[in-house]
Amino acid sequence: MSKTATGKIEHFVSIVTDNNYMDFIQREKDDVKIILFTNKKAIPPLYKVLSKFSKKATFGIVKNDEEFTKKFNIQSLPALCVVTSIYEYKLD
Repeated sequence: MSKTATGKIEHFVSIVTDNNYMDFIQREKDDVKIILFTNKKAIPPLYKVLSKFSKKATFGIVKNDEEFTKKFNIQSLPALCVVTSIYEYKLD
């Protein structure tokens, strides 16, 4: 039952890939971009809720994309990346 309920949470999380990364970064130019790198299929419920209520951040998720993940020098999953500009990011 919980999978059904969490699957229906409205959210504003974008799927980020190598092909649409620049579009994602350039959207809402004043917002900080937060990208979750994960090997899970579903978007975590907490991440969905954060995306819905945040006014200063744009949320994205990279799912099971090993090549794209390597470009950020991420060693293990899950990982959060905060992008402050096209050329600067911080891993947490």
